[in-house]
Amino acid sequence: MDAHLDQAGECAAQTGDASDVHWLSFGPANVQLHQMSAAVEMRLYDDALGQAREIRLPAGLATSRRARYLIDRARSEMETGHANAALASLVAARKSAPEQTRYHPGARETISGLVHLARRTPDTLGHMAAWVGM
Repeated sequence: MDAHLDQAGECAAQTGDASDVHWLSFGPANVQLHQMSAAVEMRLYDDALGQAREIRLPAGLATSRRARYLIDRARSEMETGHANAALASLVAARKSAPEQTRYHPGARETISGLVHLARRTPDTLGHMAAWVGM
């Protein structure tokens, strides 16, 4: 994977942003997005979140790529303990591409995780009942 992403980075450095060519989503920003997505898939959430914070999305980036970035970012935020930020990223993904966000497995997994976390907060009655064995 690293070799492929390195090669894509070299090509992107030569071509620059090719978003205006037949609706391609190729260029340096797209390579960064794939690097971040790869880190998410390998469960390197701290690394993925660090990358997400550094990525600056170009204004002309395809809506589908913008939504995927936000979904991947949300997953990384949730997995690193930033539940409120994860929810904000999911809301932004929904505003950007509602249908994609609704049906994307990563979005659904993240929403499920956030619901689970909300049920397990230490100050809830449910958590206290589980804690005492009820």
